[in-house]
Amino acid sequence: MIFKRRHKRSESSAPPELCVRWSSEHARHTDRLRLAGTGSRRGRGKDLTSMAASVVPAWDETRVTVLEPNRLDRRVPAEGLRAGRFYPAALVDGDAPQASGGVFYVIDADPSGIRADFNHPLSPYALELFVTNGARPSRETLTEALGAGPGMQGPIAARGPGPDETGAYAREDECSDTLFYERPRLVAHLDATALAHVRALYSRFIGSGMAVLDLMASWDSHLPAQSDLEVTGLGMNRQELEHNAALTERVVHDLNADPRLPFPAARFDAAVCTVSLEYLIDPVPVLREVGRVLVPGAPAVIVCSDRWFPPKVTRLWTELHPFERVGLVAYWMRESGWFTDIATESIRGDSRPADDPHWGQRSEADPVFAVWGRVEP
Repeated sequence: MIFKRRHKRSESSAPPELCVRWSSEHARHTDRLRLAGTGSRRGRGKDLTSMAASVVPAWDETRVTVLEPNRLDRRVPAEGLRAGRFYPAALVDGDAPQASGGVFYVIDADPSGIRADFNHPLSPYALELFVTNGARPSRETLTEALGAGPGMQGPIAARGPGPDETGAYAREDECSDTLFYERPRLVAHLDATALAHVRALYSRFIGSGMAVLDLMASWDSHLPAQSDLEVTGLGMNRQELEHNAALTERVVHDLNADPRLPFPAARFDAAVCTVSLEYLIDPVPVLREVGRVLVPGAPAVIVCSDRWFPPKVTRLWTELHPFERVGLVAYWMRESGWFTDIATESIRGDSRPADDPHWGQRSEADPVFAVWGRVEP
């Protein structure tokens, strides 16, 4: 009896989690946000879908308007606003419609004006909203959580040409990638809490005995601990790959020099890529190759966050909101022509481990943003 009571107390102390789900034209989306420390109160209800309408107004055609260039703040980039992007509402003067999500979306733009959508990014979608552990967040908590990016995943592909603009894949350092990655970097690219989420995510797709491709691999593949996996790591540094005990095969290959993968068709049962896709200067051909080397129905799972090596990340990646980057990766997967059943998931709001070297700079754990799809059978 004493043991059971302690077990119940332990469960009730777990941080509540807000989860919102919706589907856009091209993908299914899930956003998970830990609510610890956000002022939520305990309650019986878990399904909060009925509360979504009070936080996310229905899409309203009157909130789509044309902005003249002189109504934009001087902080607007010299090249102007780009179609297919979200921007902070503060860049527009007070005559514009109030942006319920704090941002507006540029539908199209030319020198004479900008057609902008001030609806909440989640307004076009039917939402499912629920929480774990019996929490009942306040309306203020929901407004803050849903106004911080969810909903930006879809439009970049569906309503704008953003990824294809001139110079989108330019980098600060255009020297040979082989030279840049010549020195091994045996460092953790995410904190321990975020990496635990990555391993749990991969375990949903990777089972016993599978042949797995770790694309753009380094010294840790972040895979579930299964000794019978056959894991091929393709990366840029031989020493990093040699440190990776999960690998059964190691291949050094520069995908920016040659996007072709040195493997036969239908070679792998799954592919993963962890916080690396943002370094590719031509990602669609690479993903086309990933689709080719996977068996029909196999998953490709791509994880990103909000940290990177500045000299080698592409310009477009740095300019986008984290949730827009998710939409960009989903766009790349669709453009490859191989993947179907595309879905995204984000995990935010955990506390950073106190022993993490960046704890003093950032109290929250690194966010995890994932995109996956399956090779069409």
